[in-house]
Amino acid sequence: MFLRIRKPLFLVLLFSLFLFIPMVAEAVPKITVDELNSVLGTEDLVVIDSRKTSDWNKSDEMIEGSFRGDPWKTEEWIPDYPKEKRYVIYCA
Repeated sequence: MFLRIRKPLFLVLLFSLFLFIPMVAEAVPKITVDELNSVLGTEDLVVIDSRKTSDWNKSDEMIEGSFRGDPWKTEEWIPDYPKEKRYVIYCA
């Protein structure tokens, strides 16, 4: 009986997840390349490169002035940045 309940519950949770992710993504502000270029180098901006370590190691390209933030270890680097700054976090 437990297995009969688990499968429908899993499907409901999975379906809910697919509904929830787009809502969260819409809530995150976006910035265009031109907008980013216009604010690069300003005192209140912090740019964090959160690409996977393997992607970051393979790449020769980086946004000038950006800092590396391992996406799997956010709890280690997020406290280092003051809340009053403006942040751009990129992963591609």
